[in-house]
Amino acid sequence: MELCTIKRQRIRRRRVSFLSDLPESLLLEILCRLPVKSIFRFKSVAKSWLSLISDPLFHKSYFRCLRITRPRPTRPAWALLYRYPDDQSPEDLWLHVLLKRQRVHPVFESPNFTLRFLSGVGREDRKAPTIVLAVSNGLILSAATQDWHDCYYVCNPLTKQWSALPKPPRIHKWVSVGFMVEPIEGNFQVVRIGGYQGSSKVVNFEIFSSKTRQWKDKMVSFDLLVRLFIGGHIINYHQAVPCKKIIHWIEYNNKIITYDTSQTDIGSDDTIQCRLIDLPSDQMIEDKMIRGMIGVCQDHLHYCHAANSSQNQNVGVWELRNYNNEVGEGNWILLYRIRFDEVNPSVSGLAQPLAFHPHSPDTIYLIRLPNMLRLASLNLRTRVCRDLVPLKDVLAWWTVFAFVLPPWPTPVPQISSAPVGLQ
Repeated sequence: MELCTIKRQRIRRRRVSFLSDLPESLLLEILCRLPVKSIFRFKSVAKSWLSLISDPLFHKSYFRCLRITRPRPTRPAWALLYRYPDDQSPEDLWLHVLLKRQRVHPVFESPNFTLRFLSGVGREDRKAPTIVLAVSNGLILSAATQDWHDCYYVCNPLTKQWSALPKPPRIHKWVSVGFMVEPIEGNFQVVRIGGYQGSSKVVNFEIFSSKTRQWKDKMVSFDLLVRLFIGGHIINYHQAVPCKKIIHWIEYNNKIITYDTSQTDIGSDDTIQCRLIDLPSDQMIEDKMIRGMIGVCQDHLHYCHAANSSQNQNVGVWELRNYNNEVGEGNWILLYRIRFDEVNPSVSGLAQPLAFHPHSPDTIYLIRLPNMLRLASLNLRTRVCRDLVPLKDVLAWWTVFAFVLPPWPTPVPQISSAPVGLQ
């Protein structure tokens, strides 16, 4: 028995030695054709393998190989994430995955898909949950508090990497935060608009770039008055939406404020970097405080609104096409408008649009109020509404995110001189 064990160990060592002696170019070609989970396991084979797989150049090679071997890639796995307000959430609930009654990727069902590794970071109360503010290309932007943001953290819940940002230049009680992450390398920008109650033609953007590792201001003047906050609340209770390197905010006067993160020069032309886009002119919004929603589906900006008056109960969805921030604002195309009494089963009472399906323009997610506080999916093509999961009345509507798994785990850039956090 012992002799057989010794022989197996010798054979295993010869295999490891053989693989370790492979030319790096050949090893690279082999690894790039393997599943991500297998590649991460192979980090423990040898130090040279760990170094190769951890190199950002390997990530680029993997994406190049992916485009060649899978010219028609499958739709990435995704899930809706939400959280309860921090004063209502149990200690053990950090990231909640909706749609658990449907098939979801094993990653989202794993107990390791959590933000517990950020427990206590930046907070006196180590049991207080992390406040998720935004997601983009596999990374999560979080803060220690809901208001008065004085610190931000960027993390990858899959790799448990995280990094803290320098303190912002100002501390606002209310702030709307945009987050844009570049694929592959993970460089990102955080763009903030501080809270002020009135209307103004001037908006001050506070921008942090992972490349410069600094906060900078950009004061922009618009031709029209804009208003993002009312009574301390962000209009429509939805955070900024990133799409095609541009961050979007809905403002009170039926317009969208845009900030183009690809224009890295702080002194660049304001009319190109920042614009006001009109919402669809025939939207007939009756309560523009909370009924509208923007989001991304198939890499296009979409807009949805629900009219809930006694005379007019319908939902409409538009797509912004021919959208190029340097050329113009594009044009809205109405995809669907249906009455709630046409839906099967009929949607009675109020309905709050909540999220878009990232891959299907036919499907939106909404909350049914007030008698049935449930998350529901509405297929606009078949006009079928399905209740998915009951929700607590403390659900924070404005913190629901479509988290899409990237082909390769997005690295977290090192911001400070200290190493990037890794559990």
